[in-house]
Amino acid sequence: VSDNDERNEVGQICSSASQCVTDNCVSGICANPSDFSLTNSGNISATVIGASPATSNQITIRVTPFNGFNSTVNLSVLSVSPPLPSGTQHIFSSATLTSSQYSTGSGYHVILPASTATGTYAITIQGTSGGLTRTTALTLNVNITSPEFKEVFRPLFNPWTQNEIPILYLPASLLLGF
Repeated sequence: VSDNDERNEVGQICSSASQCVTDNCVSGICANPSDFSLTNSGNISATVIGASPATSNQITIRVTPFNGFNSTVNLSVLSVSPPLPSGTQHIFSSATLTSSQYSTGSGYHVILPASTATGTYAITIQGTSGGLTRTTALTLNVNITSPEFKEVFRPLFNPWTQNEIPILYLPASLLLGF
């Protein structure tokens, strides 16, 4: 720090953040302001089947720190376009990430009501810390399928293999004449 109490510029020597114009002293050098970015591991998708809610696959939201950033980051959904129906749940495995959790991140998925329309939805996740807000964008793809009814028993007209013995169960009333 100079004699006239001016603060040091980026790249100059410091012993505390208050000596730097950026208020960021990293390893004894005035650094650019601390900051972070948010990233995600990909898009999500869900298939609504009949009248049942649908759960999407899970992705990971991670924090990348810059210039000594090590504050807690709070995660939330900033926007969804077009809007999802009432009853949609946005699930974070951890809505608050500390510096030790930055690289592991937080899992994120959605649970959709059966009334969700097929289509593509743009979701923006935000991370806030102090006065900083950073975002990451992802896409939710929703498909709708009618429930399928699968055959449980082999119909009688299917051919039997050599090692199978067909068993036919008939009600006693047919056999005994009731």
